Amino acid sequence: MKPYYQDEWVTIYHGDCREILPLIPDKSIDLVLTDPPYKREYLYLFGELARYAMPLMKNGSLLLTLTGHFALDQIIKDMTSYLDFYWIGGRLNSLGTVARYHPRQMMMGWKPCLWFSRGVANQHSYVFDTISGKRIDRINHEWEQPLELFEYYINKLTETNDLILDPFLGSGTTAYCAKKLNRKCIGIEIEERYCEIAAKRCSQSVMKLEVKYD
Repeated sequence: MKPYYQDEWVTIYHGDCREILPLIPDKSIDLVLTDPPYKREYLYLFGELARYAMPLMKNGSLLLTLTGHFALDQIIKDMTSYLDFYWIGGRLNSLGTVARYHPRQMMMGWKPCLWFSRGVANQHSYVFDTISGKRIDRINHEWEQPLELFEYYINKLTETNDLILDPFLGSGTTAYCAKKLNRKCIGIEIEERYCEIAAKRCSQSVMKLEVKYD
């Protein structure tokens, strides 16, 4: 399949990830980092994510996915049919920002990020499980996430030239951060308008640095 966009670091495909993921070589991915849609009608995608991503992941590699609070039990159950549950962390909401879940009268101050591994995880350094991110205007996507979150995990969990996969690329935050940190990235997005935005972001000059976090 011909990429929608490609440069030295980033390859973007337009289409359904379930059709494109089988084209990627097995055991070639060092990290899966993604943010699928998580309204109730899309919950089945998390099981599909684990199913299709597992063969592509190197032994010991991690899959991190953002998700909503209300269906954590179902998502973990579906994904552990294919991968091992590893940890739960997330993104702290910006100061003064609170999401409400009315059915259980909960005020949520963080966004969950579930961690899964293929076998025993190859994690060799301490990592914060909750990360603060600056408030963003979300001009690229209605569910756009802070760059700080993706930069932190990419930097701590991968090495230079490693290959990162995002099957739900959206506006391209994972790919943009990977390129900035000298990592390669394959991104897949089903909506062409977001492929265009992601390609534009990745085609802009970014200062590729090896950023170190404590």
